[in-house]
Amino acid sequence: MAKNDAGAPRPNTSYRVQRPIKPPRPPLLSDAVEHPPVEVPNPPIHHLPIYWPVVAGTILVCGLALGALIIWLRHWTSPLPGEPQMRGTPPPLAARPSNPLPAVQPDNPPPAPAEPHTPPVQRPPIAPPPVIVPSLPATTLSASLPSAGRAIPAQHPAPPPEPTLSEQLHRIPEIDLPGVADLRSALITHASTPKEKLIPGSKRDPIQEAHLARLLTQVLHQATEAGLPVQTGASSLLTPRAAETLGRGTADLHWSARWAMISGQGSFMTALFKRDATGQISLLDRKTGRTLMTAPGLPRSELRPLTDLRTLFEVTWPGEKVTQSVNVVPVLTQVLQVEDTDYRRLLVEELGRIPGPESSKALVARALYDPDAAIRKAAAAELKKRPLRECESGLLEGLRYVWPPVADHAAEALIELHELTTVPKLVALLDLGDPRFPFRSKPTGKLQVQELVRINHLRNCCLCHPPSFSHTDWVPGRVMEPGVPLPREYYSRPTGAFVRADITYLRPDFSTMMTVEKAKPWPEQQRYDFLVRIRLATEAEIARGQKAPSTASYPQREAILRVLRELTGKELGSSTAAWKSYAEDLQTPEKPRND
Repeated sequence: MAKNDAGAPRPNTSYRVQRPIKPPRPPLLSDAVEHPPVEVPNPPIHHLPIYWPVVAGTILVCGLALGALIIWLRHWTSPLPGEPQMRGTPPPLAARPSNPLPAVQPDNPPPAPAEPHTPPVQRPPIAPPPVIVPSLPATTLSASLPSAGRAIPAQHPAPPPEPTLSEQLHRIPEIDLPGVADLRSALITHASTPKEKLIPGSKRDPIQEAHLARLLTQVLHQATEAGLPVQTGASSLLTPRAAETLGRGTADLHWSARWAMISGQGSFMTALFKRDATGQISLLDRKTGRTLMTAPGLPRSELRPLTDLRTLFEVTWPGEKVTQSVNVVPVLTQVLQVEDTDYRRLLVEELGRIPGPESSKALVARALYDPDAAIRKAAAAELKKRPLRECESGLLEGLRYVWPPVADHAAEALIELHELTTVPKLVALLDLGDPRFPFRSKPTGKLQVQELVRINHLRNCCLCHPPSFSHTDWVPGRVMEPGVPLPREYYSRPTGAFVRADITYLRPDFSTMMTVEKAKPWPEQQRYDFLVRIRLATEAEIARGQKAPSTASYPQREAILRVLRELTGKELGSSTAAWKSYAEDLQTPEKPRND
């Protein structure tokens, strides 16, 4: 033990905190009982699998990204040679003073010498990372890369696609005369007049009929003023025989299977029946003459199925010699030209089985106006089997049609016929001028133009046909009221307003079905009739015709030149003189040689 100076023991100056000793716990009675050890289950530990390649890849990517960031920062923060130190950037290690304490500055420090002006150094832009291009063969590279000194051609946008035939048809202007709606409304009102309000002892109302006649005269006057080709008098009226054929033929194409089964007659063209003054039809037995069935009017329902029509054309009509006794071409064209493709193809087949100029004229119309190219080609193939005199004039007129697609179709048909005898007549058409340009009318001396227009068939039945007041008319057509659904039986009698189709004021060149927007409750597909009108030329049309050079080409002339090149196998250009010289040599017979 340490001692002090006096020799006494020195007290311990180091103090330690000593914890009190806890007395032992007295024994308990429960200690004498041995308890088995209780095993507490450890909570389950879910070990997630570690994908070491993924971890290593992630670390590698992060390291590369961090290294790229450091390189980029050093590039932008390090000064270039001759460039002043950037503010806020510490100087390099070698330029730093050894003493970290700042030196004592005098109270009045001398002015620092002006530093020489150093122009800023333009920092070059960072080059983008190189693009790795796969190696190509030498021939491919030389073909794909432009050679030195050769200009790279300019990239022009692709031209818009040519409009389809249906789109071109929708662009044709539609004619809708104001007087037609008044005439239609008056005719429907007249048809709905109760019988008891008529003049006593008369079945018709002469006052209302006179009013309808005045309205019809106004409509025809409006149509003439609009330049439509209105026909009146004998040229608009069918003969009684032709009217009966049109009525019977229309009913025959719509002849239902029920009527054919009951009457035992497969065709209405040769059916035996009688009609009374009210229009009631009574079908009679051919042998006994007794009545088999009656109907309020001509029996017309939906169009026959395609197989039934084929049987009618190939079996029934030839067996009963229908096509040899009557002219069925008008009814076939009128009904079937607006049906779908299969029906129109059947129409061409049936016209091909009927000989004569009338069916040839109908085949020319199919070759010019049908919207389907396959049907036009089939019609041209049928024309090739016929004498050229029956179809040549119609095809040549098609080359001068005001609507260019018709001229193209006429060219295709003439190429299919491949008749060299038409070459002189084709050459004569080259100098006639553009049919779309204004021409001077001989009677009036005014400048006029031709224009193809379309007319809605359902809304303008009163424009093409006069009202029907007799129940014995052969071809009655129901007047459709706008906003009212169409009846199933288009030609039914005796109720409703009707027109008579045996008188026609406007004869269209062709008809087709077109889509109509907001057509309900009428069907979306409706029939349109197309015809050419002649009206006064506008100032813009006159100026366009005067500015056009005399040597300018136009679609109809190009169609004629295409036919000439295909028929002759010659390429004489577009000069009319060269083709005239060739046509003269073609017509000149060879002189016999004198041996």
